[in-house]
Amino acid sequence: MPYSRAYIYVAGLLLLTFPAFWLNYYSQLSEVAWQFHLHGVSATLWMLLLIWQSWTIHHRKRELHRRVGLATFVLTPVFLAGSLLVIGSMAAGGGPFRAMFGTRLGLADVISFFTFAALIYGAFRHRRDVALHSSYMLATPFLLASPVLARLFPGFVPGLTIRSVEEIPRFAGSFHLSQALAIALALGLYLRNRKCTPFLFIAIVVALQSLVFETAGRSVIWSDINGWLGSIPQPALACFAVLLGIAVTWFGWIKGRADR
Repeated sequence: MPYSRAYIYVAGLLLLTFPAFWLNYYSQLSEVAWQFHLHGVSATLWMLLLIWQSWTIHHRKRELHRRVGLATFVLTPVFLAGSLLVIGSMAAGGGPFRAMFGTRLGLADVISFFTFAALIYGAFRHRRDVALHSSYMLATPFLLASPVLARLFPGFVPGLTIRSVEEIPRFAGSFHLSQALAIALALGLYLRNRKCTPFLFIAIVVALQSLVFETAGRSVIWSDINGWLGSIPQPALACFAVLLGIAVTWFGWIKGRADR
């Protein structure tokens, strides 16, 4: 089976989320809006699912792998809902960090939202091709890696540390560095097996995120769209995300049957 140690690396990424989000999330759980809890819990469950699925398939527990994999039908809509609700909350929120980077990060997050949906569709459609299916699934953590690393670097990397409001602009450097590392790793995995095109796809997506962060993300047009997202009622955002999640899993599953 390909990527025999994938569950170890995903577990490492999961562990890094605790120091990465300690200051702004874990240390103030009672003060955080419920949308962020939904996003945090669903993202954690997603990584735990990837760890479990990688471990089971590489230990030849195929039936268990298939049964637990059905949880994707539920977890995908929930994860997408949590993600879109956070995007809407960030668009409507305030504070010095959001004032400086919220709109630009919002565009990167919207790209991640639709990319995740596309990867899940691909994973379901190509579930009978082990290498392709696993690469679609293992491409999804790359969308989570950058937010984790971009929040770790300001605490530990000289020149990127943020200790005051005046140093918040340094976050841009952390963002681009984390994106560059994700791109390099994704391209490395693709070059290792060029059949695994999802890794090339995710490398292009991450590069696009860095590009729009400095270009379209600064535009008046996107600023207006971002403001509009912040004004959409939360139930409407959740319904759209859930329906999208149901659609990509269902149609991916059906298309996979038709491709047999």
